[in-house]
Amino acid sequence: MRIINDNRPSFYYINDDKISGVNVDKLGFYFKDFISPFPKNYDGIITVSRTVFSVGDWGVISGLPYALKQLHPNCKIAIPTPEWNRHVFNFWFSSGGNQSVWNKPWENSEIIFKNNPYIDIRFNVGEMKGMIFHDHHRVYTDNEEEPIVEQLLRFFGADDDQIKSIDSRPQLFFDEEEIKLGDEIIKKYIGEEDFGTLMLSTANPKYQVPWDEKIDKELIKEIKKYKKLKFFYYSQVPLEQTRYNFIKGINIENLNIPLRIQMYIKNKALINTGYQSGINDSIGTRNTKIICATPYSSLKSNIGRGIKYYNGNNIKCI
Repeated sequence: MRIINDNRPSFYYINDDKISGVNVDKLGFYFKDFISPFPKNYDGIITVSRTVFSVGDWGVISGLPYALKQLHPNCKIAIPTPEWNRHVFNFWFSSGGNQSVWNKPWENSEIIFKNNPYIDIRFNVGEMKGMIFHDHHRVYTDNEEEPIVEQLLRFFGADDDQIKSIDSRPQLFFDEEEIKLGDEIIKKYIGEEDFGTLMLSTANPKYQVPWDEKIDKELIKEIKKYKKLKFFYYSQVPLEQTRYNFIKGINIENLNIPLRIQMYIKNKALINTGYQSGINDSIGTRNTKIICATPYSSLKSNIGRGIKYYNGNNIKCI
């Protein structure tokens, strides 16, 4: 892989399982200078991939296969297998990319896209010729807080009206075994009532609990609207030692539940709240309400439409 290192981002080109890069001022293409190479009702193969590998990185584009099928009904959606991810991005994984958080980050694409009925092809090394389109093929506007999935739709030929009308929010699919196990856990610890989830941890160690008092104060106001609910919560700190000790909580980390079952449970919750995380962003707002506190003054593009984000100065509902 050849990249000139001048502290600018690198735009990746992937052809025939080989990756190269060129430094650019900003990833993607500016909408005023861009004409999509995809004609209306394109009926070929569209690859959906990423160049970063946390669950949240993949989760925020999980609605893209469905959205592309609405835009190009006869296209075929292809995603890489974990083996392909590991082979092509071996240089990145071997340098420690995402290793501090995820044991096998190259498998996170399948955690998100398992059971997705809108995916036609899962390609391995040597099975997909030509250019692989991925998250660098985005078309951005002057709005920095536009979800990346919508920027990708613009690259594949969607106009502004289609971006508004096509639902591209995160979308996960669960099989019968996962649903059965998830429902059993909910019934055991919650019963038949509505419930919430509270996440008091983030990938950024600077923002582990106890967090910023100002941000916590505002988030607590939101959570108290649901104080009658039981909550599954996620935290490395006992709940009673946090500012959220008023809720009725079950620590899901102590239950040794597989990640996709945790995601199913969150998908069934009335409200998901806490600190911003890729897990909450991956759930999306198709079936649940999400309210997150974030340490970032600007959310950029790795966000979900319909999620309410609070950063201590204001609340943004993207």
